[in-house]
Amino acid sequence: MKFFQFILEHRRIFTILVVVLPILAGLAAYQVMPKEGNPEISAPIALIITPYTGASPLEIESLVTHPIEEALSDLKNMEEMRSSSAEGVSVVVVTFETDADLELSLQKVREKMTDVRQELPDEAEDPVVKEISLTDIPIMLISVVGDLDPVQLKRLAEDTADEIELLPDILSTYVTGGRTREIQIYLDPERLDQSGLTILEVFNAIKQSDINIPGGMVNVSDRRFVLRTLSEIKRVEDYAEVPVVKQGDRVVFLGDIATIKDGYTEDLTYSRIDGRSSVTISVKKRSGANSLETSAKVRQKLKELEKNFPVGTETIIAADQAKYIKQGFDLMRNSAVTGLIIVIIVLYFAMGLRNSIITSLSIPLAESIMMGICR
Repeated sequence: MKFFQFILEHRRIFTILVVVLPILAGLAAYQVMPKEGNPEISAPIALIITPYTGASPLEIESLVTHPIEEALSDLKNMEEMRSSSAEGVSVVVVTFETDADLELSLQKVREKMTDVRQELPDEAEDPVVKEISLTDIPIMLISVVGDLDPVQLKRLAEDTADEIELLPDILSTYVTGGRTREIQIYLDPERLDQSGLTILEVFNAIKQSDINIPGGMVNVSDRRFVLRTLSEIKRVEDYAEVPVVKQGDRVVFLGDIATIKDGYTEDLTYSRIDGRSSVTISVKKRSGANSLETSAKVRQKLKELEKNFPVGTETIIAADQAKYIKQGFDLMRNSAVTGLIIVIIVLYFAMGLRNSIITSLSIPLAESIMMGICR
């Protein structure tokens, strides 16, 4: 009774606290809660991607896709399984039932991929299990533009992507466009046949000549030395001096049977902005990270990195989800304020100014309580 009597005696202060405190708590929750344009939804689908470079679609289907399908055939809660076998890659899509535990199902798929790996060709890469989620969509596309050599421009973009990936809210980055340096070795079929060599023997000779091998440690008197076999090739010209095979007193070098060029990899991706060649960095954030804050941190990082860029080189934000998310929240705030003013005006004519204001306070009060609960 004394508690209720105290409330009645200080009803004005109590009423203000009941209204003001939830509103302040809701505003505080609004400031710290993650702001997204789309909810983080994970589809009940697993993708199993297995690269096998150089294999034809028929080889991919018989050597990779079929063993994976057989391993997954007894998977529980599986609704459907589809596969695609293309040149150099196998893709198996597993759809689970909507009420299945997605994390547990994905773990079962990964376990089965570990078991089936011994049945796949040694040259094939390990199967990669991925889930489909809206968080896989990049939040930013950053283009690095400049008057640099395509190889140097891509290296600069890769270094920039590595720095961005160090930010705590960034999950990963992916670089597209530009060119990658590649040492190309063109074997002469006639000289190869005359030397009695196969492509595999030449490959193994190059592989063995371009490695650094630790040789252990040697104790001499009271000193200890670390031994290493240094045979790493650092210049393009050195490839011609790689010994392939010894035939009697004659040694066949790589330059005797092949032409060596310092070239580029095949262009599989292209990046352009305003008609100029560029290299694009796709940025993905971590689950639960605030898109607006993450975008601001990336922009600040780019400003710091651009100070060390070569003259004439810059970064351009080609796309940014934060821009549209901010526009959506600004529109929501404006709509809320406009709606509150309209309610006060309508209630003013029916209830008077004092009662209309008191009644209208229920709108921000309800929104604040809801934000506090969601936080």
